[in-house]
Amino acid sequence: LLPDICHPQSKIGRRFKLISFFIRMIFGHRTFTHSLSFIAIIVCLLYVIQTPSYYLVTIILGLLSHVILDMLTPRGVKLFYPIPINVKFLVVFKTGGLVDISLASALTIGAIYVIFQPFFNNLFLNWL
Repeated sequence: LLPDICHPQSKIGRRFKLISFFIRMIFGHRTFTHSLSFIAIIVCLLYVIQTPSYYLVTIILGLLSHVILDMLTPRGVKLFYPIPINVKFLVVFKTGGLVDISLASALTIGAIYVIFQPFFNNLFLNWL
């Protein structure tokens, strides 16, 4: 969610309208907040405030996965901002389309499995 602070209609953009407005005005959409620089700054800030490692890893994975998924869209991202090069994969798909929904569903199921894996393991061991 955090990288989409640059989009006023995103979930986080609607929550922090003024911040979202200024970030969009200064940087535009899918530029700085979708760059390696932004991720590095967030990681450094989290490290400075002594964020527990499990939160740090989770936030980093969330930021990276968000940027990678946006690289799968036709517009791509400015991964090396301020260098004005859009980075995207060779195979792209439209946001909100069938591939997007299918991929989001598969990733959600995978995340639920990872989170609840200990519970599932105990359930299956007790069942056997």
